[in-house]
Amino acid sequence: MFNAHQAVQNLVIENRPLIDGKRVTCAELSDKKSPVDKRVLPPLHLCLEKEVSDAVEAGRIAYHRGIWRDLAVSDRKRVVLELATLVEAKQERACPT
Repeated sequence: MFNAHQAVQNLVIENRPLIDGKRVTCAELSDKKSPVDKRVLPPLHLCLEKEVSDAVEAGRIAYHRGIWRDLAVSDRKRVVLELATLVEAKQERACPT
């Protein structure tokens, strides 16, 4: 039988920023507790000026390459719908209805 609580406990979420196709470890991390049960939440990487600048530059380069910009609207739609399907599949795994 599916155990949602156990599935959530075993769920691994990569929380480092994705900049230019690579995961980045930031110099600063958050240290927050859940307002619901006061348990310590996984640290969240806090982007500083360097990471933000790197992300903006990577976005600028990607835009000028035209890979997404030059895609036909129908192709963009297909990609976004595929992404939505992947997100929904993960949602069902973690939070079955």
